Amino acid sequence: MPSPFLSRDEISRAGQILRVIGRFGFTPLAQAIGLGWLFHVFYWRHMDRRFAELTPPVRLRLALIELGTTFIKLGQVLSARSDLLPPDYLHELAKLQDEVPPQPFAVMEPVFRHAFGFPPADAFAAFDPVPIASASIGQVYRAELHDGGEVVVKIQRPGVERQVRTDLALLAHVAEFANRIQAVQRFDLPALVREFSSILQDELLYTLEAHNAETLAAEVAETPEVGFPQVYWPFTARQVLTTYLVKGVKITDLHALDARGIDRTALAVHLANSLLRQILLHGMFHGDPHPGNLLVTDEGRIIFLDTGMVGRLDRAMREVLIELAVSIFDQDIDAILGHLQQLGVVDDLTDLQPVRRDLSRLITKYYFLPRRELRLGELLQRMNHLLFEHRIRMAYEFSLLAKALFVAEGIAQELDPNFDYNVAARPVIAEVRHRYYSAQTFMEDSVREWRGLRRALVDLPRRLSAALGHLERGAFRVRTRDDQLDVRQQASNIMVNRISFTALTIGLLIASALLLTAHGATAPSWEQYLIDASLIAESVFILVLLVSLLRSGRI
Repeated sequence: MPSPFLSRDEISRAGQILRVIGRFGFTPLAQAIGLGWLFHVFYWRHMDRRFAELTPPVRLRLALIELGTTFIKLGQVLSARSDLLPPDYLHELAKLQDEVPPQPFAVMEPVFRHAFGFPPADAFAAFDPVPIASASIGQVYRAELHDGGEVVVKIQRPGVERQVRTDLALLAHVAEFANRIQAVQRFDLPALVREFSSILQDELLYTLEAHNAETLAAEVAETPEVGFPQVYWPFTARQVLTTYLVKGVKITDLHALDARGIDRTALAVHLANSLLRQILLHGMFHGDPHPGNLLVTDEGRIIFLDTGMVGRLDRAMREVLIELAVSIFDQDIDAILGHLQQLGVVDDLTDLQPVRRDLSRLITKYYFLPRRELRLGELLQRMNHLLFEHRIRMAYEFSLLAKALFVAEGIAQELDPNFDYNVAARPVIAEVRHRYYSAQTFMEDSVREWRGLRRALVDLPRRLSAALGHLERGAFRVRTRDDQLDVRQQASNIMVNRISFTALTIGLLIASALLLTAHGATAPSWEQYLIDASLIAESVFILVLLVSLLRSGRI
């Protein structure tokens, strides 16, 4: 739970955010979650006429850019959530580019000095103070080691961590406040904010990004066609990341690839299979494989850049995903729903009949396509959107891998218009089946299950004793769930607010009447002025309170 009080930084930042929201025409959204009164009382702003002709998705993208680092990252994360937003918003948010004007090197240098105790000029044989890339979190520079090795140095912008912390605290406050509204509760905004906070805080920790790069590099070590940048640890810290320079061309620069004689068909296969191996075999995958994060060396090797956003899947989730893929190809709708429930997507109270009907239509549509036109990432994206229409929220990891596969399939199609994922993925599927369905895996799973059963049996007496102890002390609790409880509670709150408002109004009126009766026209002029001022203040207070309660839907 966030603190109920806002800090000075949070109050100042809240004012900036409110002005941007109002200027881009999103005041109705704030009103829908009960915060519209802030605009009318404190920060009321009409939409800027320059944005009146733009669609809401475009205005949202522009507003997020103006709000800075936290909200640009929020938009990028939401662009993967087809279970939360409709397609037109997803398409627009996918255009978000984390590129901002660079700050002077004199501003950035103290960050490096603070991390290592000396400036970059003393750390490297050569250091170019002009950045080769500038993002909202950090800037990237080229440098040369004393042994002649070429590296790139990413330095975090000063003050970014504090700004992000302030923004995340405000988002937590808004999520908790909005979650009181029944129509909003299905999104579980506090959980979404906690999820996003974890993602963004991971991106701020450059040492974690370095470990991600090394882990992913170890995963793909057996496939020399792909790789990740090598970390240079002596000059890597919390806010500084140094990796060896990778020279290559952007994977979608087809003319440059052809000029180097690189086989684009092979590139498409290597990209698609590498991502599939990362997901199904290793359980850790690059979460943002857009063209800007993929370089191709002169040798035709694909290098994944920027490992700040990665997805992690445990063994159980990987097994369910494999079974889900099999069920999709078999058109087994009941099995698909069962696997979605295992992934925590569909709860026990969801009406599955309309979901089953729409899933059946979707799967049937794809089933009759030519095999070469069947795209797993596209199908998962459409499945996400279908579940969104049925008000079912997907797990973040599922949405992230669906988007990653979808983007990789699009790049593979651009590299080779005749790319057939079903043919390309056969070696990976065969490897997955061998690993998960071999006799050795069966024995390992049996031993693991036996150990779990043994622990449960050993722990059973203790749990029974604890339960009986609670029962004897009268501390035994039974939890029940009432789907209509929130509705009745909201109605009760409205009734109590109306009674309280009426009582307060009557009390103030009686107090005013007593003042007039006690003093009246015989009162000295200064007392008469005081009585008049009190009556005016009471009227304004009652009016403001009434307007606030009406707009928040609490009366």
